[in-house]
Amino acid sequence: MYHVLMFGVRLIMVWYQVIDVIRGNHFKLDWILWLNLCLQKSNSYFIYILLPFNLTFIYVLKFLLALFFLIFIRAGLPRYRYDYLTKLGWTKFLLLTLSLLICYYFCLFLW
Repeated sequence: MYHVLMFGVRLIMVWYQVIDVIRGNHFKLDWILWLNLCLQKSNSYFIYILLPFNLTFIYVLKFLLALFFLIFIRAGLPRYRYDYLTKLGWTKFLLLTLSLLICYYFCLFLW
């Protein structure tokens, strides 16, 4: 029971980081400080007042775009049976991955 709880907490933390990257909170403070400096020079506070609304709009727009993209892919691609997926993985994707790894290391050591 304990490992399931910790996995859930870890999963929540990972999804929080994904949403944080989508929203842009990891660099928001830097450009807000830069914008504040620019606005102090120009004495135009109209953009500064609308800044929270603009950030929320950008976040909602990114979220809806990602949601539409995921739903479109899920609805457009066919669902494969699990035996077909495993056969595809072992016969095609494994060979493709190994060949790409060999090419990568060959080019890496060649140069």
